[in-house]
Amino acid sequence: MLLGPPSETKRAPTMVDVTDATFETEVLARSVEVPVVVDLWAPWCGPCKTLGPILEKVIVDLGNKVVLAKINVDENPQASQVFRVQSIPAVFGLVDREVRVSLPGGDLQISWPGDAQPMVMTGPAAFVFEGEWNA
Repeated sequence: MLLGPPSETKRAPTMVDVTDATFETEVLARSVEVPVVVDLWAPWCGPCKTLGPILEKVIVDLGNKVVLAKINVDENPQASQVFRVQSIPAVFGLVDREVRVSLPGGDLQISWPGDAQPMVMTGPAAFVFEGEWNA
């Protein structure tokens, strides 16, 4: 199931729900073509419900420069175990099948334009904006 708006062309979606069965294709293989931000979440996780829409907005704003792969840890334990996650939300940035950025649990800090402070992003989204994923 695609999370983003339907594409009018046949290009790959920029947001996908990933399962244990699709992990290799949607995350690892795709990371060779484009940076992949992996969002590990669960329906019962309050902070996940806050972070998810923020990540989705960033990905939409970036167009086809990065893919957001969302993994429900309750339904996909094998995919989530790859990252050895101990708390969620957790976000990882992959390039060329390698984790380049990892932000477990409470390490995520994002403020959006219009907040009292200017936009501050740490982790995968910040690296995409700063162009540091191309290394």
